[in-house]
Order: sequence, then structure tokens, then C-alpha cells
Amino acid sequence: MNTDCLENCKLCKRDVKQLYKHHLIPKVKGGKDGEIVECCYTCSRQIHMLFTEAELQNMTLKQLNDKSEWQSYLKWISSRNGEFSVKMSSRVKQRRRR
Repeated sequence: MNTDCLENCKLCKRDVKQLYKHHLIPKVKGGKDGEIVECCYTCSRQIHMLFTEAELQNMTLKQLNDKSEWQSYLKWISSRNGEFSVKMSSRVKQRRRR
């Protein structure tokens, strides 16, 4: 892989081909003008796989980084290269069914 075009994800710190502007608070929950972090697609998706929009509504970057689920993900992804697909956690699936 050509490393000249790689960018560093601000969440997982991995070098990836493309960064995305991720609204920490979902736009539908009022985060349109809120804090944005440049991260890889996998981190952006994983945030939504681990937490519901209601849980993310008032979350800061520090609060996200303090969550044990997020810390487990960062530990896991840090040893992987490239882009990965992530699946929705069973906890979030259960909460979204309500």
C-alpha cells in the first residue's frame, strides 16, 4: 500500500486512506453545529454501532474516550491494518427495538 496518501484517524490513530468528518452529537439530535472529529470510516461506524443516538446526544469526546466499550474497541482496532466492517452490538439492537 502506498503510505504517501494515508491520513491519521484522530480516534484510533491508525493510518487510513480517507478521513470523514464525524459529528460527535448526531445532527438529528442537534449536533449540526457541534464538535466534529476527523476519523476513519470504521471509527465513525463503530460509534453508531456501540451507542444509540440518545446516548450520543450529550456526549463529548472525553466522555466517549472514557467509555469501556469504546476503550475495548480502540484496543482491538489498534492492532489491525486497513478498513474493517463493524457490526451493531446486541445491546444497541435491543435498545433500538423499543
